[in-house]
Amino acid sequence: MITGVKAGTATITVGNASTIATSTITKTLAVKVGAVTAAKVSLSMSPSAPTAGEKVTVTLTAVDAAGLAVGDGARLLLAAGGFSNSVTVQGSTVPSAETVTTVNGVATYVFYAPNAGVVTFTATEGAATASTTKGTITGSVTVSNPGLDAATDAANEAIDAANAATDAALAAAEAADAATTAAQEASDAVAALSETVTKLIADLQAQIKSLAAVVAKIAKKVKA
Repeated sequence: MITGVKAGTATITVGNASTIATSTITKTLAVKVGAVTAAKVSLSMSPSAPTAGEKVTVTLTAVDAAGLAVGDGARLLLAAGGFSNSVTVQGSTVPSAETVTTVNGVATYVFYAPNAGVVTFTATEGAATASTTKGTITGSVTVSNPGLDAATDAANEAIDAANAATDAALAAAEAADAATTAAQEASDAVAALSETVTKLIADLQAQIKSLAAVVAKIAKKVKA
């Protein structure tokens, strides 16, 4: 039995005798020893910009301070509750518990992209991480939906057109109000002018009548 004492790779030669020198059969093996705790746990997703309904592969990677993979097996790499996701997704195998089982420092999961938007998975480092102040492990993708995007663009264009039509209608209404006001002002001016002319005519008629009376008196005196 061989017991690993620190992370790294060791080359071991075994033989069929008490010493390698006296062995007639030998075999050289490369033995890789991984750390028990992780210095860094990261999350990546592929593709990074999926379309709605597309399968997304989530890769969790745990390495030691030297960047070497942690030892294979189950590790408490996450805090209680595991990963939480920002929006609901379908078919997710991303862990919602503390334990992560890695091979060569890697664990792989999947989920299916929702209709649209940003999907973010977030967890806190667990007991099998070297950090004393447990950090956040996070990864996200931006989901596109060509059909929905086209419908949204069409709806936005329709709203813009409706707004433009509303603005035009308001402008026309304001112009109509202005025309009505101008017409009323013109009508009022005509009425005022008519009243003035009528008064002038009445005054002129009174003056003519008075003048006629004076002329009649003069004519009467002349005949006398």
